[in-house]
Amino acid sequence: MNRRKASLWAKAFYQAQKQAGKTHQAAIRALAFKWIRILFRCWQDRVPYDEAKYLLALHQKGSPLAQQILSQA
Repeated sequence: MNRRKASLWAKAFYQAQKQAGKTHQAAIRALAFKWIRILFRCWQDRVPYDEAKYLLALHQKGSPLAQQILSQA
């Protein structure tokens, strides 16, 4: 599945990368790096990925990405 289109934060992250002047390939690489970090943590903790939990964590940390997601909704 194309997570860039199915995940709210992934779509917002990709768009932010493009707005920052990154090429499509660079934006995809940056997004892949974020996914690797998330999935590695899920693997370490032995828990499945939970989109709602990740969005809540972004919001609690005051992430600019969380603000962008709220503005898009």
